[in-house]
Order: sequence, then C-alpha cells, then structure tokens
Amino acid sequence: MRVTVGKEFADDLAKVKAALSHQIPDGNLEKVLHACLKQMLHAVEKRRKGSGKGRDGSTAGRYVPVDERRVVWERDGESCAFVSTDGRRCGSTHQLELHHIDPFAKGGQTTIKLSAVVCRRHNAFHAARDFPDDAVPRRARSWPVPPTS
Repeated sequence: MRVTVGKEFADDLAKVKAALSHQIPDGNLEKVLHACLKQMLHAVEKRRKGSGKGRDGSTAGRYVPVDERRVVWERDGESCAFVSTDGRRCGSTHQLELHHIDPFAKGGQTTIKLSAVVCRRHNAFHAARDFPDDAVPRRARSWPVPPTS
C-alpha cells in the first residue's frame, strides 16, 4: 500500500510509533496504523503520565505521584534525558521509562528533581552503575539498541 500524508499526520505517526515501541518493537507500519493513531497515542500518554489526581503526593515510596510524573515528562521533552560525558543528549523516544536518579533501593526519594525520563538502555546503564553486583548488566545486553531516526 502506498499513501501520501501531510506533515501533521506524519508527526502523529512518529509519536505513536515511538509510544508503541514496547508493544510493536519492530515499528511495523501496518501494526502501528492498525492500532489507530490518535486513540492509541492518547491511551499511551495517559499510561505514561498518569491520569486523575494520583496518590497522596508522598515522596516516601517508589511510585512517582501523577502531578510530578507529568512535570518530569514535560521537562524532559518526552525523550531520553541521558547526557553522555561528551555532552550529547540521547533524545531517544524508544522504550522510555522513569528513572530514579538517586536509586529508591538505596534510600533515594521520588521527587521531580530526582526523577528523569530515560530510554530502557540508559536506565539499565544507570542500574548497572548503581548496582554493580546485580544481574542487571546481563539482562540489559539482551535489549535492542534504540533505533536512530
């Protein structure tokens, strides 16, 4: 099938493709389109950022309160906020996760300042650095490298 689309449609398609990268890791266009662009993007955004008021706003647990999660996603531009030693930002939109900068398992709090959006690979990189004796590095090697666009 061939189709010509405008910029707005192409932009929405890229957002949905990135948002569905956990469900459709190969980015198959037919599968992405079948999922229904607008409706699916809306559903993923609700899942990522939360909906409603969320929990009590406490920073004592692992859970990032909805209001704070939304701020973190917007602050980080809905892309991986990892910055390499040479100053380049990753910027991937593939398999994004919230990252506790100070690990929760080591007593870190769940706050806006101590949370970041990162891709799965960079979250695993941080975990391997923070927990060198853990099994995270072996598991992380099996994850796909984020595609370049």
